[in-house]
Amino acid sequence: MLKVFKVLFSAAFLVYACPGLAQTNTANLPSAGPLTGSETLVGTQGSNTFKKITPAQIAAYVANSFQPSDADLTAIAALATQQTGRSLLTAVDAAAIRTIAGVGTLGVQNASAVAITGGTITGITDLALADGGTGASTAATARANLGLGTASIANTGTSGATVPLLNAANTWSAMQTFTGASQGTINFAQVGVGAPTGTTRSVGTKVVLYDGVSPSSVDYGIGVENSNVWFSVGGTDNGFKWYGGTSVAATLSGAGALTLTGGLKFGVATTPASATAACTAGTIQWDASYVYVCIATNSWKRTAIAAW
Repeated sequence: MLKVFKVLFSAAFLVYACPGLAQTNTANLPSAGPLTGSETLVGTQGSNTFKKITPAQIAAYVANSFQPSDADLTAIAALATQQTGRSLLTAVDAAAIRTIAGVGTLGVQNASAVAITGGTITGITDLALADGGTGASTAATARANLGLGTASIANTGTSGATVPLLNAANTWSAMQTFTGASQGTINFAQVGVGAPTGTTRSVGTKVVLYDGVSPSSVDYGIGVENSNVWFSVGGTDNGFKWYGGTSVAATLSGAGALTLTGGLKFGVATTPASATAACTAGTIQWDASYVYVCIATNSWKRTAIAAW
C-alpha cells in the first residue's frame, strides 16, 4: 500500500509541479487494477522523457482500482473480530453459516411442523391435558389429574397386595364379597363334570370348601356330575349336618345314614290310584287310613294306620 501512495504522489507532483511538460499518449498509463509499486509515468521534455497526467485521471484510476471508503467499512474495520466471526464473512451459503454457528436440523424446521425425535426437554410449563399432557410436573399429581386410582401404581400378580390376573389361579388371603345391583352371583362355565376323586381333584369340582384331596380322601366341596349337584366330605367316616340356628336339624353320615332330629314328615296326603299305579321303588305316600310303599317299579304295598 505504501508503494501505491508513492506512485500516486509522484503522479500528482508531475501534474502540479511541471505544468509545461509536453503531453504524450495516455495509453502509457498503467492499466486499472492493484498497483505493484513498480509502475512508471512517461513523458518527454527536450531530450528528457516525462508524462503529464491530470487529477481526473488519478481519481478515475483510484476508483477503478480500490473500493471507496464509507461508514460501513470504517465500522467493520473497528470491530474486534474472532475467527468464527471472520469465517461467517466467507461462508458461501446459508448451510455453511449454520454449520459454522453450530445450528442443528431443528433450525430449518417450520414452527408449525417441528419434529423432535430425541433429547430431553426441561424447564417448561406443565403441558395441559387438553394439549396431550398431564398438567403436572410430578407423577402423583399427574395420576390425580388423569383420574387414576391406587391400582395404577400396584403390580399385577396372583396373591398378596397385587392386582389379580384374571387369567391365572389367584390366592385370596381375605374374605371376598360379591354384590350386584339386584343379586350377587358366581357363574361357572359349562365345562367339567365328574364325581369327587382323590389324589387328583375332580374336573367336576366347582367350589372347594376345605382342601382334602389325597390318595385316601376327597375335597370338602361342591361340584357337578352328569345333571346332578354333589356335596362331598373327605370319606365315609365324615358326614353332613344341617342346622336350625345353632341346633342340629339333621345329620347324614358319609355312609348314607340319615338322622332327622325332629322326625320324618311327608308331604300332603296322597293315595295311589291302584296297587299297580306308576311309582319308583322306595316312594312312600300316605292318607288317613294307610301308609303306602312302592316296593318295585309300579308295585305298591300298604299297611293300615290304627289309633292307640
